[in-house]
Amino acid sequence: MYHLEAALERLTIHSSSSFRSLSIHNAQPTGAPFHLPTHIGAFSQLLQTLQLYEISDLQLPEMTCLRVLVLSGSRKRIPLQSIASVLGKLPLLQTLVFEGSPIAFKPYDSTEYLSTALPATALSSLTCLRLRGLRSRRELIHNYLARLLALLSPASSIMSLEVETGIELQDLADALHNPWPSTRFPNLRIATFQIISPPDRSLQNLLNIFTTISDAKLWLMPSHKEYRLMFKPSLDSATRLSPLVNLPRLERVEFRFATESRLRKFLDIAAKDDGLRTLWASPATVHELLASGIWTAGHVTTHCANQAGECSHIHLVCEGNETLNMCLKSER
Repeated sequence: MYHLEAALERLTIHSSSSFRSLSIHNAQPTGAPFHLPTHIGAFSQLLQTLQLYEISDLQLPEMTCLRVLVLSGSRKRIPLQSIASVLGKLPLLQTLVFEGSPIAFKPYDSTEYLSTALPATALSSLTCLRLRGLRSRRELIHNYLARLLALLSPASSIMSLEVETGIELQDLADALHNPWPSTRFPNLRIATFQIISPPDRSLQNLLNIFTTISDAKLWLMPSHKEYRLMFKPSLDSATRLSPLVNLPRLERVEFRFATESRLRKFLDIAAKDDGLRTLWASPATVHELLASGIWTAGHVTTHCANQAGECSHIHLVCEGNETLNMCLKSER
């Protein structure tokens, strides 16, 4: 830690007051604690963005200007007590990003306990929460995502939530749907999910939360070949609020898919049981769907040629109001 402290001293001396961002990757094999020396007052008070990778312990001074904090780790994890202490010292933090598994939860840390682990005043300015990275079935701490969401549940000011998940999708569905002593995300406006190879039942449970969704917009981002599907939850006509208990102010839900096969699985499940029925898309997006070879299309009056019944159907409306009946043969 001496070398890091000396380097920060030199940064403080030689950098101007415009120094705003710091990223640190810990390549040391040992688990020595990381801390920004508290006596470097000017440095810690000016910093607005801090990114920390593979940190095994963490101590920070109060950082009154920090707006963005990124904590990433898998091989090294930070004790819960250190995380709770740090998050209580960032009064103006607006964006918090967790990548991988940076927190060392204990097997006996219940979600009820974790929901009270942060100081009451912690994360009062947080508006954007991003949870990235997948855990395998060999993860030692079961329900890691559920524990992380419980820890952050007191942050009632969150307006944007982004979650990447796979086998832990049920944790996300439970956090959004299950009753809680107080509303989990009372001010959430936008929810973005990137779901990778989830269990079918967990995906169905997540979609069941949005039972009133019948149509959505689908588009392809050419820059990185990513499909995005967006819909707006229905609102109560009297209160203009969402009927979802934990998401009363939710305005938009977006799902992202890096491949056609992931989109295929999602739509196969979403289109069954009188669920999602209509997609709105551009001609370019329709062209890519048909080029993938897993879709067939005809005008709405065209009957499906698949007599086995192992398929899903969605009406697709593109520019010019041309309506096609998309047949998706099930993989299952």
